[in-house]
Amino acid sequence: MLIRLLIYGLLVWVIYRIVQSRRQHGEAEQGLGRQASAPVDDVMVQDPVCGAYFPRSQAVRAEGQGESPLFCSPECRDQYLNGRA
Repeated sequence: MLIRLLIYGLLVWVIYRIVQSRRQHGEAEQGLGRQASAPVDDVMVQDPVCGAYFPRSQAVRAEGQGESPLFCSPECRDQYLNGRA
């Protein structure tokens, strides 16, 4: 009797895991479809000082310069400007 109960429990657990796996796989496919058709909100740019990539919308700009390099932080901007002076 106990062995039969264990076998039924194991069978229910295996079925549950299969259903969960298929549901997660289906959600992942739906998520990929939404992401592929979504427009790009921002472009990644590279800091010329430290080499870090960051969104262009969060860039720190050097004020009053003829060229306009983009920096990830005020520290990198200041280091760039001090190195040029």
